[in-house]
Amino acid sequence: MAIGNNKNRTELTSSLKSLLYAAIWDIFGQVCLHEFIKSAHKGESDLNNLITILPEGNLSLNDFIQNLNKISDKAAVETKRNANRALTRNLLKEVFRLTQSYCSETNQLKTMEAKDWYQFTRLVVNSISHDFLWRFNKKDIAYLPITYKGFTIEYKLNGLDISMKLQILIEIVYEIIEFTEKEIK
Repeated sequence: MAIGNNKNRTELTSSLKSLLYAAIWDIFGQVCLHEFIKSAHKGESDLNNLITILPEGNLSLNDFIQNLNKISDKAAVETKRNANRALTRNLLKEVFRLTQSYCSETNQLKTMEAKDWYQFTRLVVNSISHDFLWRFNKKDIAYLPITYKGFTIEYKLNGLDISMKLQILIEIVYEIIEFTEKEIK
């Protein structure tokens, strides 16, 4: 089944959960890799022990890190930050848009729009889908301020970097999945 080809609520919920589990898998992998690197820097592990086999050949973590280090410490930090941003962006954006599309196609969009997380999530998704900056149009301003799980989106954020805890974004995903399981047909 293709992620975007959801014929019923069960398939939609399954697709959303699949996206969530893939994101958690990636986050877990990043945490494990981070811990392995810390251990290696302390001399407790050898970076050459972590090797993966790719179609192009073997790649060791050590080779990867050496190549990353060639582009500067700042770039290495940015690479990790951007990987996290891409993961967060893809998870929330896809879960929200797939559900929105399904609800639109099944004439249930008004049900979704009535949820207390809808406008908050719509604004977050719009921001992370473009340039990770809060940008509000006239329609958006009418909904401000909006608070979800202790985070408030308000006009004074306009033009600023979007920054919020990953936990809030994951909780939105869980709410959307619960919505697909219990509130739509």
